Amino acid sequence: MLFPTILGVGTFQSPFLFYEARPVDPVLEAASRMAAERRLLNPAFNYTMRTVFSTIGCTVYGYPSTGGIFIKDNANIVDMNFLSLARLYPTQRSHDPIEEDEFCILMRKVGAIWWSSERHHTIKWSSLDDDYQEAGAPPSILADAQKRDLIFGWPTDGGGVWVLRYDTHEGMKNLLPRDLGRINLAVDMGERVEIMREYDATFYENEQDVEELGEGYWRVENDECVW
Repeated sequence: MLFPTILGVGTFQSPFLFYEARPVDPVLEAASRMAAERRLLNPAFNYTMRTVFSTIGCTVYGYPSTGGIFIKDNANIVDMNFLSLARLYPTQRSHDPIEEDEFCILMRKVGAIWWSSERHHTIKWSSLDDDYQEAGAPPSILADAQKRDLIFGWPTDGGGVWVLRYDTHEGMKNLLPRDLGRINLAVDMGERVEIMREYDATFYENEQDVEELGEGYWRVENDECVW
């Protein structure tokens, strides 16, 4: 066994290598921290679920065979009844792709938005611009349709459809009627239509004339998600 020479006659060499610490990129560090926080608050999404209840309401999910995911945030009683979903207990998706596609068509009729993935939806809505600014990264950019909300009213006699469009983007919230939340308190579709007409909703005799219900309206490039 070799021993180091004492009193400066020899030198001791450690078997461990030492590397000079590199400066940490503050942008990457902040982005990593925010990502870790989101993973704690939002665990891995369960793609078998149709409805997920939270502290403020219920979110409905549809899984089209063409890819992506339809999401209806804050579904109310009228939405749940229109979609024939249980209002008090979570349900699971259909494993039949034909049934699932038919359900997605119904979801579009209550204003569901298509996203490339649930994660994309979560990042777009839960990531605050202040967080991006703190991390030195560009703020999230929503597609035009993601800044709007649509309310559909389907008359019980089966004739036509009422459509109410309004902007939900942060800068436009102050322009909304102060009592617009009354619509979420409607107990059936007939009552919803009655309230919608008070806000000058547009009536279409043929649902095919509604651009947002068109087959290609939500199919766009570059992952910009629309209705």
